[in-house]
Amino acid sequence: MTKYAVKTNLPPQFSSDILEKAFDAPRAAYTPYDLVNTHNELCGSAALLYLILCEKYYPGTKSKNGDTAISRIESHIRYLIQPGNEPSMRCGPYWGYPVTSAALTVLRKTPHLWQLFTKEEQSRLDDIMHCFAIECAWATNDCNDFWTGPELRGNYRKGWNPNHRSPGVLPIMFATIYFDSVDKVNAMLTDFDYDAFVAHLTEIGFTSALATVTTAGKTLMEEGGECFLLKDHEPAGRGAGIKHPYVYRGIPLCDTQALFSEILLQNCQGGKVVDCVGDKESGICGYLMNGTSPVLGLEGMMTEFTSHDASGIRSDITYCASNFCILVPALAAMVALGAWDPQAPENQLASERTTISNIDFLYKIENGYYSFSHGKGRVSGEKSTHGVYPFAKDLWKCMLS
Repeated sequence: MTKYAVKTNLPPQFSSDILEKAFDAPRAAYTPYDLVNTHNELCGSAALLYLILCEKYYPGTKSKNGDTAISRIESHIRYLIQPGNEPSMRCGPYWGYPVTSAALTVLRKTPHLWQLFTKEEQSRLDDIMHCFAIECAWATNDCNDFWTGPELRGNYRKGWNPNHRSPGVLPIMFATIYFDSVDKVNAMLTDFDYDAFVAHLTEIGFTSALATVTTAGKTLMEEGGECFLLKDHEPAGRGAGIKHPYVYRGIPLCDTQALFSEILLQNCQGGKVVDCVGDKESGICGYLMNGTSPVLGLEGMMTEFTSHDASGIRSDITYCASNFCILVPALAAMVALGAWDPQAPENQLASERTTISNIDFLYKIENGYYSFSHGKGRVSGEKSTHGVYPFAKDLWKCMLS
């Protein structure tokens, strides 16, 4: 194994301060429908995963005040499955999706936690994972190239930057582990019946998911075809619909190792690590404000450090942070589940590049980075991140590095 590789430090030595943050965090929920990446979605889902991991490795985990992780996990789950709080099945940069699907999968595979819930509650969690599978099939299956989610509002392309891609791939990957079967998940797609699916969502009160699916309608969901945006009827790509086995960039759903490695590598395509991207004299650049990256010159810098937007170059550490906050929780869950081996030869490149990219990213965000995007520059640091970041950072440091 190379010097730079994802570790598996088990059992992890979780931070007591971050554990307290997890107890204090809001409960995971995807509401209201029209808002994206709310504090409940992001901080709530990350806190839920963190508490589940703590309880998995240290049964009986408590806060300083004596509250139990189990009671808080129960509160999270029972809130998430309330009608209208479920993930909406919209496509795009919905960064909570991978974290929630990771949390539910680790929960499902931790017997003393899973048995806390009634059969009906377990069924609602099954329904959420089923919805995630359908959303991913629309978003990223090779047979589909829709430029919108089923809500038909746009702001999505399957080939856009990693923060758009990961939410459309990771949840269906976790679903195969959650349900113990690739065949079962693929059957959810190939046997998809729009009328039955809508009837079930109506029966259980999943109003957000229902609003999304019924906007696309039966023909697009089952048969595919050309898609048009709801508001102005502009063309929005085309696809074959849901009823096909899932394949992503030629990788079948059964190859979890390759699928996860592909998603990790997409975040590390910024080339060799540098401290400045662009022309510093003109100010059209992003640059490290203090010190030098400890992995300077090594291959694996985050993709978002060398990206572009409509105004030109984009080197923005806040976009890097969004990907870090998706991929590290997912990676922690995969390691905890024994579902991805960072030391396997076929995963070596993804393991090495992920480690280099995260070392570089954390150094830059801790020491200050001048971010440039949308034609403007600004100073960014850890205070520029969202609610997942403290949990993702601790998972990386205590479990994976």
